[in-house]
Amino acid sequence: MLRSVEREGNRWVVEASGSPAAACPDCGTLSSVRHSKYWRQLKDLPVQGGAVRLKLQVGRWRCPHPVCARQIFCERLPQVMRKHAQETNRLGEVVQWVGYALGGRPGERLSGRLGFPVSNDTLLRRVKQLTRFRPPSGPIPVVGVDEWAWRKGYSGYGTILVDLKQRVVADLLPDRSAASFEQWLQQHP
Repeated sequence: MLRSVEREGNRWVVEASGSPAAACPDCGTLSSVRHSKYWRQLKDLPVQGGAVRLKLQVGRWRCPHPVCARQIFCERLPQVMRKHAQETNRLGEVVQWVGYALGGRPGERLSGRLGFPVSNDTLLRRVKQLTRFRPPSGPIPVVGVDEWAWRKGYSGYGTILVDLKQRVVADLLPDRSAASFEQWLQQHP
């Protein structure tokens, strides 16, 4: 439920509160017995170039089911945010695609101009996360291979493999050796 929308300089602050009941994540029993409330602050997509901060008042609830192991649980809003997230799902998706399309520093410059400043390291971290949670794809007809540093100023390098037909990251190898690339090719004909 929307409570207020305020403008603070070049930033918008939107306050909202959660629902009057929530389902236990373990047993699925609906609870209306509130334990307490707390505030979650999330970054969201900008409005007319101005950053948006969502302040959500969500609840902790008591599970009414007598045999459920979880006695107290937090309200979850998976359509809005992931667990422990500091940004909305839709901003996270945009950040991920900017990092994927432009990379570190160019993506950092563009995101700042669009009103949601993100560091180049965060953008690259999102590209790495995208490859970790992607389901394995089928055969890759055209593969692109490149090296990259795991950290700036660090001597460790990795190899990124890209499916050039689908334009997606296929895999990340922990080093830049020809042996590991050869092994990967044998596993993925």
